[in-house]
Amino acid sequence: MQHRSTSHLDFPDASCVDCGNRYLRRIPGRGFLQNKVLAFLGFFPWECPICRQVGYFRKQGGDGGQG
Repeated sequence: MQHRSTSHLDFPDASCVDCGNRYLRRIPGRGFLQNKVLAFLGFFPWECPICRQVGYFRKQGGDGGQG
């Protein structure tokens, strides 16, 4: 059985807009917009580990993929 960190999640309905990778990793927000405004609206930054493109998704991560 392969162990995968909860900060790297497979999104069945979301993928990197540049390369199509479905395994994204949660990154910390930077600045007021990402930490306060987007987080309040329920959007969190995720990064593709292959091409480093950042996308914003409603999945927060860090809780085993449940939210």
